[in-house]
Amino acid sequence: MKQVIAFLLLSFLCAFISTNTSSGGCQTEAVISLDNFSDPQIHKNIKQEFSKINGVSFCETSLKTKTVVVQFDERKFQISDIKNVFSKWECKVKNMSFHLLTDFIE
Repeated sequence: MKQVIAFLLLSFLCAFISTNTSSGGCQTEAVISLDNFSDPQIHKNIKQEFSKINGVSFCETSLKTKTVVVQFDERKFQISDIKNVFSKWECKVKNMSFHLLTDFIE
């Protein structure tokens, strides 16, 4: 009887962990370096533009380093969305790097 109860508890625990990890969004962070990014108004516009897009959870810009950091759910947001925002505001992307944030979320 103890083995059956232990097996059931272990099964419920595994099911709970599996459901918990699969239901959360897979967050990705993009760090984008730009060539022409010195106008403060463009910074404001880009932050507003990213905040309107479904799947984006965070956006920060830096005049000093000419970078933009965007955190997003990769199931709802595509790399092409990033490129579209920058082309709308006539910003030239110099470099993009991506980091998965799933290990840091909980």
